[in-house]
Amino acid sequence: MVKWKENKVLLLILVIISAVYCAPFDEDVHDNQLNDVEVFVIDNNQHVLKNDANLDAVEGEVWFLPKTSKPEYYRIHLDVRNIHTGNLNFNGEVTIHTEILQSNQNFIVLHSKFQQINELHARNLDTNDEITIIDHQFSPAYETVVIYFANQIEIGTKIALTLNYSSQLVTSAVIGFYQTYYDVDGVRKYVGATQFEEMGARYAFPCYDEPEYKAVFELSFIHDESVNVFSNTKETIQSNGDGTTTTAFKPTPLMSSYLNAFIVSEFKTLSNEELKNENETLVRIIAREDWLDRAQYGLISSIYALKALEEYVGFKYELEKMDSAMIPRKLNAMENWGILFYVNTALIYENDINTKSRYTQVFSGTRLIAHEVTHQFFGNAVTCKWWKYIWLNEGFAQLFQYTITDIVHPDWRMQDYFNIFAMQDRAFNHDATENTRAMTTDATTSEEVGLLFDIVAYDKAASVIRMFQYAVGEDIFRQTIKYYITTHNHGSVVSQDLIDAFTTIMQQNNFTDFNFERAFRTWELQKGFPLVHVSYINNTSTLRVTHQRFYDNASLGVNDESSWYIPLNFATSSNPDFEDTSISDYFMDYAESLNIAILPPAQNEDFWFIFNKQQRGYYRVNYDEVNWKAISKVLYNPETFNQIHVMNRVQLIDDSFALADAGFFDDYEIPFSILRYLHLEDDYFPWYVANKYINKLYDVFGLKNDDLNTFVQKLSSKFYKKFVVPGDSVMAYDSMIERYGRLLAYNLACTAGNEDCLLDVHLMLAYHSEPEYGIIVPRGYENFICLGLREDKQERYFYGIWNRMKNETDSGIRADLIAALACTGHEPFLMELLESSVNSQFDYTIEERQLILKSIFKSRIAFPAVIEFIKKFKSQIMSAYEQDFVTILTTIANGVKEINEQIEFNNFVLLSEDLKDEEVLILQRITAGNINRQKSWPYNRQMELLQQINIDYEFDLNDYYQIILPGSSRPTSYKVNIDINYFNLGHRNITGNVEMEIDFTQYTNKIYFHSFNQTISQLHAFDKVDGREIQIIDFRYFPQYETVMILFNRTFMPGNQINLEFFYEGWMQTDPIGLYSTRYVLNDENGPRNRYIVAAKFEPFRTRYAFPCYDEPRYKADFTFSIVHHTAYVARSNMMEKPPVRAGLFMLSAFETTQIMSPYHVTVIVSDYQNRNNSEYKTENEIIQRVLVPSDNYENVDHVLNYSIDALKALIDFTGFYYETGKLDSVMIPSEEGTSGNVGLNFYPPSILYINPETSSHHDLLKAYLLISNFVSLQFFGGAVTVDWWDQIWINEGFAHLFQHIVLDKVHPEMRIHDFMTILSMHDVAFQKDNRNTTHEMWYQADTTEEIAATFDHVSIQKAALILRMLMYHIGEDVFRATMKDYLFKFNHQSVDTFDVREIFADNLKVAGKYDYNFEYSFSLHEEQLGFPLVSVTFNGSHFELQQWRFYSNQEEALIDCYVPDGEQYNPSCNHTWYIPFNFATEENPDFDDLSSEIFFDNEKGTTSQEDDYEIPAQDVPVDGHEIGKWHIFNKQSIGYYRVNYDDINWNALINALSSPKYKIIHPMNRVQLIDDSFALAEAKYFDYERAFNIMKYLVYENDYFPWYTANRQLKILYDAFGEKNDELNTFIRTLSKKFYQKYQLSSSATIPKEILPDRFGRELAINLACTSGNEQCLTDTAILVHNFAINGQSIPAGLENILCFGLRGSGKSEEFNKILEILRVKTDLNVRMKFINALGCTDDSELLMSFLEESIFTGNVDYNYTTAQRRAMFTSSLQSKIALSTIIEFLNENEAAARAFYSYNLNSIMTFVANSLKTEKEQEEFTNYIETLADLSTTQKRNLNAIVSENLNKQIAGKVKRFMEIIKEIELEEPKEEEETTTTVQLTTTSTPRQTTAQSTTISDSTTVSTTTLGASSIGIKSLTLILCIFIVILLKN
Repeated sequence: MVKWKENKVLLLILVIISAVYCAPFDEDVHDNQLNDVEVFVIDNNQHVLKNDANLDAVEGEVWFLPKTSKPEYYRIHLDVRNIHTGNLNFNGEVTIHTEILQSNQNFIVLHSKFQQINELHARNLDTNDEITIIDHQFSPAYETVVIYFANQIEIGTKIALTLNYSSQLVTSAVIGFYQTYYDVDGVRKYVGATQFEEMGARYAFPCYDEPEYKAVFELSFIHDESVNVFSNTKETIQSNGDGTTTTAFKPTPLMSSYLNAFIVSEFKTLSNEELKNENETLVRIIAREDWLDRAQYGLISSIYALKALEEYVGFKYELEKMDSAMIPRKLNAMENWGILFYVNTALIYENDINTKSRYTQVFSGTRLIAHEVTHQFFGNAVTCKWWKYIWLNEGFAQLFQYTITDIVHPDWRMQDYFNIFAMQDRAFNHDATENTRAMTTDATTSEEVGLLFDIVAYDKAASVIRMFQYAVGEDIFRQTIKYYITTHNHGSVVSQDLIDAFTTIMQQNNFTDFNFERAFRTWELQKGFPLVHVSYINNTSTLRVTHQRFYDNASLGVNDESSWYIPLNFATSSNPDFEDTSISDYFMDYAESLNIAILPPAQNEDFWFIFNKQQRGYYRVNYDEVNWKAISKVLYNPETFNQIHVMNRVQLIDDSFALADAGFFDDYEIPFSILRYLHLEDDYFPWYVANKYINKLYDVFGLKNDDLNTFVQKLSSKFYKKFVVPGDSVMAYDSMIERYGRLLAYNLACTAGNEDCLLDVHLMLAYHSEPEYGIIVPRGYENFICLGLREDKQERYFYGIWNRMKNETDSGIRADLIAALACTGHEPFLMELLESSVNSQFDYTIEERQLILKSIFKSRIAFPAVIEFIKKFKSQIMSAYEQDFVTILTTIANGVKEINEQIEFNNFVLLSEDLKDEEVLILQRITAGNINRQKSWPYNRQMELLQQINIDYEFDLNDYYQIILPGSSRPTSYKVNIDINYFNLGHRNITGNVEMEIDFTQYTNKIYFHSFNQTISQLHAFDKVDGREIQIIDFRYFPQYETVMILFNRTFMPGNQINLEFFYEGWMQTDPIGLYSTRYVLNDENGPRNRYIVAAKFEPFRTRYAFPCYDEPRYKADFTFSIVHHTAYVARSNMMEKPPVRAGLFMLSAFETTQIMSPYHVTVIVSDYQNRNNSEYKTENEIIQRVLVPSDNYENVDHVLNYSIDALKALIDFTGFYYETGKLDSVMIPSEEGTSGNVGLNFYPPSILYINPETSSHHDLLKAYLLISNFVSLQFFGGAVTVDWWDQIWINEGFAHLFQHIVLDKVHPEMRIHDFMTILSMHDVAFQKDNRNTTHEMWYQADTTEEIAATFDHVSIQKAALILRMLMYHIGEDVFRATMKDYLFKFNHQSVDTFDVREIFADNLKVAGKYDYNFEYSFSLHEEQLGFPLVSVTFNGSHFELQQWRFYSNQEEALIDCYVPDGEQYNPSCNHTWYIPFNFATEENPDFDDLSSEIFFDNEKGTTSQEDDYEIPAQDVPVDGHEIGKWHIFNKQSIGYYRVNYDDINWNALINALSSPKYKIIHPMNRVQLIDDSFALAEAKYFDYERAFNIMKYLVYENDYFPWYTANRQLKILYDAFGEKNDELNTFIRTLSKKFYQKYQLSSSATIPKEILPDRFGRELAINLACTSGNEQCLTDTAILVHNFAINGQSIPAGLENILCFGLRGSGKSEEFNKILEILRVKTDLNVRMKFINALGCTDDSELLMSFLEESIFTGNVDYNYTTAQRRAMFTSSLQSKIALSTIIEFLNENEAAARAFYSYNLNSIMTFVANSLKTEKEQEEFTNYIETLADLSTTQKRNLNAIVSENLNKQIAGKVKRFMEIIKEIELEEPKEEEETTTTVQLTTTSTPRQTTAQSTTISDSTTVSTTTLGASSIGIKSLTLILCIFIVILLKN
C-alpha cells in the first residue's frame, strides 16, 4: 500500500501546475486516492481516517460520500465577468451549512472537480466560533476533497463551511459549467451553461453531489452588463457601475445539487407575463433575441404542458416561474428545476408552424417539452435517492410526455404512438437482447451511472408503469401519483416508496385484485420481458397461458427461468370488446401455467382470441397455430377485420414478425398471413409497423425488385388512396396523424410504382420547385421530391429544387433536399449532382458532400453513374470528402444489390491499382454478403411468401383455405412412372413423368390439379380424339394451395377429353407422409445393418407429394404405376407386379392397372424384404396373400398371414361382395406413424406383424387383430366405395371400425369382441368426448388441411361405428347384410356422400317391409347433431314414460348451450332429439339376449313434458306384467348409443338385485352399463356419487372382466390421488375384489393356464387390484410365480409382467431380485429391459432398492449398455416402492452428481419426479426438509417443488376424489353369499354379430371362461397347498 507521506510532494507539484496554467487536474491521476490514507499526524495528535471505517471506497468506483454529514443550505457566488469574451476562467465562493451526523468527526468530504481552493473557513453556526481547519486533500480519482479539522466535532453540530476557489469552464464535453457558442452574422457569441445531471455540479462548485442530499441553494453572479444570467429562481439585477452587474436569485426549494442550473448569455425572454392570471405560473422562453418571434409555439406548449400536468396529478407547481432556455449546440434537454434547457429545435419554430415547420419537429418538440415539464414533479420535487432508481424519474417523465401531450392534443392519438415508439421500437427491441438490464440496477462508477440513462430507464420503465396504470385503473393510478408526490415532496425516494404509495391507495379503495409489490418487483428486478403463450385446450372451453422470457434469439432462453406476475386481458370472437382494457386475469409469477375458462365458441364459429387489449401490457403474445390462422382469416375479411382493435392489429403484425425473426416460429408464414390483410387497412399505425419489416426487405433486395414492388403496391393501394392530395390545392393544414400517414403512404405507393401516386408527386414536384404556383407544400414533405424525381427528366424541376437547396439555410432541410436530388432517374442530372460534390465552388459542408454519395442509391440508375464518377474523380473525391479510397468504395459496395452490379464492382476494384489485395477482398466480401443475404433463409423465405401473396391477388385466390378443385374437369386414367434410382444411398430426389386422361364436365379454359414442391417441365396437352396438340398459354403453381393451374388457348365443353403429359422433379419426404424414405435395422448373420426402404402414406391428401394429381377422394381413376429403383430391391404396389425390366444397376418394376380408386389409395413399397405367402395352399377361389418383412423375421409372420386370410374370408362372407384386386399384401413399416391401409397393400408396424398367440401379450394380440381387421375392411369400405369429401369421412372410417369388430367376431367368437367394442370404443372414447361442447357432428365441415386431419377422430371412427352398430341390431342382421351388399355393388368404384348411404338403407328397409318410419330423417338426427341422448325412464305401474335430452358431463355447458346470455330464457334450438331404437328387460322377463328393438323413440309420434318452462320430448311405452318396485333395464347389452337414467325406485331395485347371488340374472354388459351410466350421471350432477357406489358394491360377487374394467376406471382415480398407501382405500378395494381374484388365483400346478383374451385381461386386472390393495393370497401367488421365474426358469406370460412387480414386494426376495437383475443385464431387447426395470423398482427392501438405484449409475468394468432412458427409468420406477422416498434421499445424498450426469437431468428435474410421486403428509414433511438442504436448488425451485406435493395432497380433499373417499368410509361391503342355483336366468352369451334370437331359459354357469384348464381347488385348498409349499421351500433353503 502506498503511504500518504510518500505522495505529498507529488500532490503539491500537481497543485502548483494547476494553479499556474489554470488547467484541470487529470482525471486519470490515481496517486492520491483516499483509500491510501492510513494515518495523518499533526501536533503529536493522531487524526485517524480509515478507509474501511469511513469511506467504503474501492479503486475504480464512485466514492459514495460517507454518511457523516449532510447539507442544508448553499450560498454560491460566481464571478463570470469575462465568460462572454471566450475566457474560460471563473472564480467562486460557496458557503455550505451542514450538519454533523456522526460523533467524533474530524473531517468533511465534499465532491470537487477541477477546482483550486484558495481559502477555507469553517465556523460553528450555533456558537459562531471559528473551527480550525488543518488541511484539505483532493482525490481526483474520486472527484472529492477532504477537509480536516483540528478537533473532533460532535454529532448534531451545524457548521458553515466556506470555500473560495478558482476554476474553468469545461470545453471538452457538455458537463458541469461549460462553454458553448453560436454565430450571428459571422460574429461568435459565447455562452456559459450548465449540465449537472448526473454528476456535474461538482465541476461548478464544491458540494454534496449525490441526488439524496437535498438543500436550499441561493445563487448570485457578477457578470458583464452586456449579458444576462438566468437560474432556477426569479432574479434580482443590480448594476455595479463598473461595467458589471450582479444578478442574485431567490433561494430554491429543497433540491438535489444536479438540479441547479444557470446560463450566462446575451439571450432575452419571451413570456406570458402580460397574459397570465395571478394563480398561473410565469413561463418564459430564453433565447436569442432574433429568434424570440419564433418561440411562440414553444411558449404555448410549455404553458399547456404545465397546466395539464398540474391538473392530472392534482399537485401545484411551487416555483413562481418556469423558464425554458435554448442552449446552443445542445443535442437534448435537461429538466433543471425552474429553468429547463432545450435543444434549439424544441423551442424555435417557423412562425407559420403548419406549413413552414417540419411536422416531425413539432411532434418531437411538443413531446420533449412535456417530458421535461413532467420532471418538475417526477425528479425535481421527488428525486431518486441514487441513480440506480433513475427510472423513477425518467420512467414517469417518458410516460407523461405521451399522457400530457394526449391531454393537450387529443387528436394526436398519443397512447397509440406510445405503443409504436416507446414500447415496440425502443423498449421491446432493447429489452429482448441478452445485454439488457433490470430497471433497478446498481451502479458505482461514473461510467456505470451514465449507462443507466438508457432505454430501460426511459421506455421500459414507462411501459411497465403504464401497464400497472391499466391494471389498477385510472382513478387509483391518479390518486397514487398524487399521494406519492405529496408524501415525498422535497424528498428522495427508492422504489419501495412508489410501491408503498400504490399499496396504500389500493387498500384505501378496497382494490385487492393482486399484491402490487409482488407483481411489480418481478418487472423491476428482472431483465427482459415475457412472451405469453396462449393456446386453446380442445374440448375444455379453456385457454391455457404460459410464459417465458422473450429474447431476440429464442435459443438464448433455453435455460432462462425468469418469471413475471402479468396482468392479462383478452378479447374473443364471441366477445370482441377491445375498449374495456381493465384486467381480467393475472398470471402469478413462477406458476407453470394459468387456465382461463371462457364461454365455449358457438358451433361453426371462426373462433379466435387476442390477449393484451390495445397492447397496453408490456409483453408479447404467441398463440397456437389454429388461433393464428383464425386471426388471419378474420383480418383478411373486409367485413370483420375491424372487429379487432387497430392497436391490436398493430400488435399482431409486430409480435408475429418479432417471433419469426427470433426463431419462435420455424417459418414466416404466420406473419405474412397477418400482413396480407393490409390491403384493407388505411390506418397509419398498422402501416407504420408493417413498414419496418417492408423496409428490411428493401434494404436487402433494393428498390428494383419487381416482386417486392408488386407486393407493396397491391398491399398499400387503399392506404395511399386515403391520403391522396386534393386536386385543387396541397395540404395547408393536416393533422399530425395525416402528416405521418400521408408521407408513409406516398413513400410506399410511389416507391412500389403506383402510377396514380407517381402522377401526384410529379404535381407536387412542380409546387416544390416553382414557387410561382403559389402553393406551399408543408415542410416535412421533402421526400415527395425524391419520389417525383425518380421518374422525371425535366430540367426545370431538377434545377428548381437544386436552386432551392442552395438558398436554404436550415441544415436539416438542406440535407433532405440533397437526398431528394440524389433520387433522380435521369443519368445526366445524377452525374452533375455527383460532380458538384467535388467542386469547391459549391458551398457544401463536408457532411453534405458525403451525403450526396450515400444518398445516390435512392436512384434506380445509381450504380453505373457512381462507377463512372469514381473513375473520373477519384483523387478529387478523396480530397473533397476527406475520406480514404477504401472508405468511399465501402459506401458504394454497401449499395450493391444485384448480380450484374456485383460483377461490375468486383471487376472495378480488381483492376484498381490503388487497392491492396486485402482491401479488394474486403470490398468483394461486402458485395457478396449483400447478394448472399438475399439467398439466406429468412429473406429468401419471406420473398417466397410475398410472391405467393402476389399470385393470390393476381388470380383472386384470397381465401386462406386450401383450394378445393373446381370440378370443371376430372381424371379418368393415370400412367405414372417414378425414378428413385439412388435411394439406397440416402438420396431423396424424385424424377418422374405422368400421363393423365382428363374429361371436362364444364365450360372452361383451364384445369387445376394438386402438386407439392415439384418442378413440372415438358408440359404438353393433346386432344384425345384427333391427337392434335393443344396450346398451353400459361402455367402457374400456387405453393400455398399446393395447386397447379394450366391455362389453354381454347375453351373446352363438357364431354371434351384431353391427354396431359409432363415430367416433374421432386423430393421424397423424411417423415412418413407422401412418398418417403426411411430405414430399418436388419439383424442377420452379418450383424445389425441399416437398410433403406421407400414407402408411401398418402391419406388424406399426400399423393400430391409423390406425383401431381387430382388429390381429392372424389376424383377416382385407374392407375398404371411403375417405378425405377436399384436391382438389389423389389417393389410392390396395389396390384400384382409385371416381370421387371433390368438395365445395369437399375430396373423398372411395373404393375397391373388398378381398379378405379381414389388417388390416396395408390401406394408402393421398395425394399429388400422377403415375402411369406399362401400360394402353396390357397384354393382356386382365394386370392394370393403375402406378408413382406425383413429376412430376419421371415418365419415369424405365419399367424398374421393366416389371420388376414381368415379376416378377408369373413368380410366377403358377411357382405356377399367380392375382392377384385387379386392379392393382398401386408408389409412391415418401421414406425407406427407409417401405418396405413390401402387397396391391395397395407402397412403395419412390427408390433402388429410379429404377433404370436404363444408369446405376444393379450394387449398386442387384441390391437393386432383389430388393426388387421380394420385394414381388411377398408378394402371395401373406403377402397371399393369411397367418401366423396372428408367432411363425411365417417362413411369410410365408421363402417371400417364396425366391420373390424364384426370380422374379428366371426373369426374368434370366443373373444367377446363386441363387448370390447362397448367398453373401449363407446365408454372409453365416444361417450367421454361426445359429451362436451367441444365435440362436433358426424357430418362436419372440413376445408383446411388441419380441419381434414382433425376429422379422423372419435366422431368419424368410434361414434359413427356405434351408431351403425345400433342401427344393425335395430333393423336385424339379414337386412343389414343385404344393405351392405347392395351398397358395395351399387357404388363400387364410385365416391358417395351421406345421402347415398341414407338412400340405400331406406330402400332396403322398404324391401324388408320395415318402412314404418322415416329412416333418412331419423339417421340425419344422429349424423347432424352434436352429442348423444340421455333417456330418462319413469314407470307408473302400467307404462314407461320416456324422456330424452342431450347428455352433458358438465351441466354448465348445457346451460351455456341452452340459455340466451341473460340466463333467463331457455333456447328451444338446443332441444336435441333423436330417433332412438330401444329395448328393455324386466325382473319378470329378464331376457337380455333378444336384441331386437321394434319400439322406436319417435319424437313425431310422442308427447311432450313440461319442465322448467320448456318442453322435453316424451313417449309412453305400455308394458304388461311389470310391477312397481321390480327392476327394469333399458338398452340391452348396452348396444344403443345412449345413456339411461331411472327414477329412484328403479335405481334402488337395481341396487338390491345386484347385491345378491342372483346378480347374474342381469347381463354382464348391462352390469357394465349400470356402473358406467351411474358414475357418468353422478359426474353430471343428476344424483350423488353414493348411488354409483351402491351399484358398484355388488362387485364383491363379480368375477367377469368387463364390469371390473369399467369399475376400475373410477377406482384408478382414487389410486392416482392417494397412491398405494391409504389403508381405507386398500381395505375397500381388497374386499371388493376378493372374489374377482379368487377366479384367477394359482392352481395346484402353480402355473398360469392358457386363456381366452377376456380372461387374460381379467387376470391382469384382478392381480393389479388384489395385490395393490394387499390381498395376501395375491401376494403369495405372485411371489411363487416370481420365484419360479427367477430361480426355475418358468415363464410368465407376456402382458402379465405386473406379477414381477408384486412378487418382488416384501422381505426375503433378494435371491429373486438379484437373479432378475442378472437377467436384465444380459437382455438386449429394449422393451423387455424396460419391463424388468419397472419390476425391480417395486421392491420395498431398502438395501435392494439402493443397489438398484446404484445400478442406474453403474460405471464398473462390465458394460451393461444401459441407455440414458433406461437409467432414468431405473430411477423413476423406484418411485413405485413403498419405501422410495427415504431410500432415494439416501441415494442422492451420496450420488447426486453421478445421478445428474447419468440421467442427463438437472437436480430440479430429478426432484420434480420425486415430488410428483408423493401422496402423504409424512412424505411431504420429509421431502420439504430434504430439499431445504439442497444448495443447488433456488428458492423458486424449492417453492415450486413444495407446491407440487401440496397440490397432490389438495387433490385428495377436493372435488369428486373427496366425495369418493367419504362414501368409501361410510359404505359397508358384505362378504359374498353362496350363489343359489336358479333356472330362471338366461344363457350368458357374448354379444356377437347380430342375430335374431328368442328368449331362452337355461341355467347359467359359474364362469364365462372357455378355457380347457380348470383353475380348480377351492379357496381353502389353495391356501393349504400354498402353506405346504412354503414350508417345503423353507426346509430346502435351510438344507
